[in-house]
Amino acid sequence: MVAHLDLAERSGLSTFLVGNAIAYAGLMPMDDAFSGHVSRRLKLLARDLGALGVPLPQDAKLIDAMPSASVLGVRYVVAGSALGGRVLARHHSRATDARVRRAGAFLGDESLGSYWSDLLKELNGDEDAGPQSDAVVSGAHRCFALFEAAFARALALETASIP
Repeated sequence: MVAHLDLAERSGLSTFLVGNAIAYAGLMPMDDAFSGHVSRRLKLLARDLGALGVPLPQDAKLIDAMPSASVLGVRYVVAGSALGGRVLARHHSRATDARVRRAGAFLGDESLGSYWSDLLKELNGDEDAGPQSDAVVSGAHRCFALFEAAFARALALETASIP
């Protein structure tokens, strides 16, 4: 859903950031399982949206919270987004608008790389791969659905704000 967004332009970047903010708000109940990572990422999103002059979505009910049983799959998806984030950051780096360039904290966050490595060590160290694998896959599917709903909502908000 984000492939068509131009992250070097204000409208594309703001929609991307709003979509992530909505999704991360749905992940907040899992913040402890992420060692504060979710709340830190939300702060980066708020900073970037502020640089663009776009308010952070305030309605916590924009999307349902992720169930705690999905935590491993959610952690896998979020940590695994590090590579995609680097690709998106390169697109963002082409921005010519100074406000858009300043709104790069979320995309420039390098903490996902080490988080991914730590998660892989944790998953690979578990002898009981069968049930855990099922939980990871199920949680990952739920997480992707949460992000899909969040970006659909962000796109709807963007469309509603066009004069």
